Amino acid sequence: MTVKLKESSFRAAKLPVRGVFVSDYVEWASRTTDAPLQFLVGGALSCMSAAVGRNVVLNNRLYPNLWLALMGESTLLRKSTSVFLARTLCQHAGVSTFPDRLTPESFYESLCRYPQGLFALSELGGWLGSLNRSYAAGFKQDLTELYDCPSEFRRMRKDKKGKILEFRITNPYICILGASTLEWFEQHVQGDDSSGGFLPRFQFILGSPREPYPIPPKLELPEKLINFLSSLVKTRGHITLDEKSGEAYEAYVNWFRNFREKLCDAPPELIPYGARIETVALKLAVLFEADKKPGKVLNSLSVEAVESGCAYAECFFENARAVIERLGFNNFERLCRRVYTVVEKSPGITQRDILRSVCMPKAAFEDVITYLQDSGRIVRMMSKPEGRGRPTVKYYPL
Repeated sequence: MTVKLKESSFRAAKLPVRGVFVSDYVEWASRTTDAPLQFLVGGALSCMSAAVGRNVVLNNRLYPNLWLALMGESTLLRKSTSVFLARTLCQHAGVSTFPDRLTPESFYESLCRYPQGLFALSELGGWLGSLNRSYAAGFKQDLTELYDCPSEFRRMRKDKKGKILEFRITNPYICILGASTLEWFEQHVQGDDSSGGFLPRFQFILGSPREPYPIPPKLELPEKLINFLSSLVKTRGHITLDEKSGEAYEAYVNWFRNFREKLCDAPPELIPYGARIETVALKLAVLFEADKKPGKVLNSLSVEAVESGCAYAECFFENARAVIERLGFNNFERLCRRVYTVVEKSPGITQRDILRSVCMPKAAFEDVITYLQDSGRIVRMMSKPEGRGRPTVKYYPL
């Protein structure tokens, strides 16, 4: 079996800072935290997406809800802080947010009462892991369907006592802003999450470290941002984009054709992400049009809004490429990378501790270790005890 392990470093795309709200948000948040600027842009976009809600629709079918994942190599990139700032601002502006810890039943009950809002998840990897448990069977598929904002969503589920419950959700609209280290995220992603369409609905935002603040700055929420976000909640509109839309239509069609050419040369595992990003560009265009006219009635898109949406979409595509290259979405490759990362961080680690850290099947351990040894990534050494006892096998990185 031939598997090439990818390099561990990210190539973080530099997200543009466009529009009134994104610019003001980044200016404020960058003085409040030393989180990567890319994460702050993601927080701003999530706030806009949650605020506009189902009040604005494109061609009677496309709503501007976004699922964004802040990803980084290090736990020092203030990912949770970035999520916290976005959630806090939304709450002060009257934008609905969901609790970040919900069972499937409480999730459906919450949506029945409040069908629109923002999931702000400080640990996206752990949340994904909870969706893989037996009690959450079918929940991931339901979220995938809810992403498309159906006018009505119904589900029958059994509670813990076996009683059948019926949930009816009218006009659902779910935005997600999550954060995770790639290592933690990688442990909880399953191979069919990509091919099944769940993961391609997320747009990945990769962060580049900034100069750290020795002391956390004082947290203050500007009234200007709160008021602007509150005005976005009042925005309404049925936007039409077709051949009669003039320059805005031509701008998107030209970008779409160029993007399709790029997608044709992309690896197969990246295709589902590219297909979603094509519509994400339009979602973002709607948000930037609302940013130009907060609280107004919208019926068309400007060229500037379309160009902004397409510019962000290009960045999301490059980030998706970087994440896919790292994850591989091959079970054996992921196991190899996870085992190597553990050995690299803990030279001299034993088989028992590797199995505990990686949570991998013992039957696969020898295949992974053999591959890593044959590829010159690790070495297996015998450690003899000082007194009596059998030698211990330990593993070291090369």
